[in-house]
Amino acid sequence: MKRTLRRSTVGVVAVLLMSGAMAKADVVLDWNAITSNTIGSQNPFAQARFAAITQAAVFEAVNAITGDYDPYLGTINAPPGASAEAAAVAAAHGVLKNYFPSSAASLDAARASSLAAIPDGQAKNDGIAVGEAAAAALIAARASDGSAPPQFYAPPSANPGEWQTTPVSPRRGHPSAVAQRDALRHPEQPAVPFGSAAGAHQQRVRERLQRGEGGR
Repeated sequence: MKRTLRRSTVGVVAVLLMSGAMAKADVVLDWNAITSNTIGSQNPFAQARFAAITQAAVFEAVNAITGDYDPYLGTINAPPGASAEAAAVAAAHGVLKNYFPSSAASLDAARASSLAAIPDGQAKNDGIAVGEAAAAALIAARASDGSAPPQFYAPPSANPGEWQTTPVSPRRGHPSAVAQRDALRHPEQPAVPFGSAAGAHQQRVRERLQRGEGGR
């Protein structure tokens, strides 16, 4: 009986300790959900952009404190001992409130609720400052990312049956959280052996181009 009671007590204590740790670690997941709810009414391209900026700001803020990975921008400095949890909250809140001012009340309430779970003190204050700096830096970095190009073409008529030229496709913006586009490319294009079918096709294309016959 005593052994069973002891095991039960240890189990309850373990669950409580794990719950506290999970609540502390889940601040990023909490703000993932808040982000999804906030951007849910946007089109898929806009959702992807706002989510990327938010998560990049959270990463930049937390990584400035932990130093676990190479930074994205590398412009955020964090005082020693700053709270990573407070930084994550402030970063996500700052980005979302900037792009969705109509949701300011609910975002402010969520921020207050998340920060209330973090003990007051210098570490918390420093973390908030780091998060706010990361949010501002990411917003500035994505201000001219090509996601909102000017209107190059407007149909002259909306009447049915009238032919319209094909409008210019909207640009989807520069890649998110990638410093250089070349980072996504293979460093060296493999050569195609001329003995292969692909090599033979390339040779025929070159010969036709030389004769001015087109490249098919």
